[in-house]
Amino acid sequence: MGLPESNPFDRFGPTSPDRPLTKTWVARHSPEFLPGPVDKADHPTQWHFPKWLVRDDIPWLAKLKALYADPISFPASMSPEAGLLLFSLVRNIRPRTVVEVGSFLGVSTIWIAAALEEIGDDPAHSGDAKARPGALVSIDDFAPVKETEWRRGSIRRDRKAIVQENIEDAGLSHRVHLEQGTSWEVLSRICQSLLDTGGVQLALLDGDHGAKGLRQDLIELEPALEIGGYVVVHDTIPERCGGHVGGRHLLEHINDFAAGLYESVEVCLSPVNYGLGLFRRMG
Repeated sequence: MGLPESNPFDRFGPTSPDRPLTKTWVARHSPEFLPGPVDKADHPTQWHFPKWLVRDDIPWLAKLKALYADPISFPASMSPEAGLLLFSLVRNIRPRTVVEVGSFLGVSTIWIAAALEEIGDDPAHSGDAKARPGALVSIDDFAPVKETEWRRGSIRRDRKAIVQENIEDAGLSHRVHLEQGTSWEVLSRICQSLLDTGGVQLALLDGDHGAKGLRQDLIELEPALEIGGYVVVHDTIPERCGGHVGGRHLLEHINDFAAGLYESVEVCLSPVNYGLGLFRRMG
């Protein structure tokens, strides 16, 4: 039996010759950490749907195009670029059950449901157990919304009928179940049902953006969230998204209060960097 190595990692190859003795994080207010437009004059005033996604023969893409053209979708709806990121994430994770908190007009709902639909319809995975029909439970209070500095327009009636109609126009109503109410109360009520159907593999928490509300959402979700399951949080940069601190709070404190153990990464978004947090439950 040989002598122990002085550094067991030496066998993996050389160490960078310019490795500093001490390392520091990039400052959170630096351009490297916060890319994207900062000044009001550089801030866009509407979302632009990518031309290469314009497909009027595909109902869900046609509906997204129409929703993004509506001024009221900016900036509360997830941008097309962020929607594509969410769509790709679902396609790769291949979840059986997804929970969404905060549907607004149904834009992110359609992105998720469309990805679930394409997984289920993919003949290349017809024998894959993960390809069986996926379902999305979308939770919102569906309250009216007011016009703001950036949102040109308001909705004065209950939004549930609007979201339901948008999902039906997209041809995805069979993938989505809408739940109305305060998100953490609904999550507590449906937790056992989520467990009975195999638990949750992916959740988007994009409703209450305060630290207390987002903590409550995660705490009520956790009993149904599988080990290895993912949580996505929108709006992680308070300076860019109206002072909402919930997403930043989770990025910095999730392992201080959560029952589970999480690894996390922050993702920059385009064209406006409101930020996105991606968490994976590892214990």
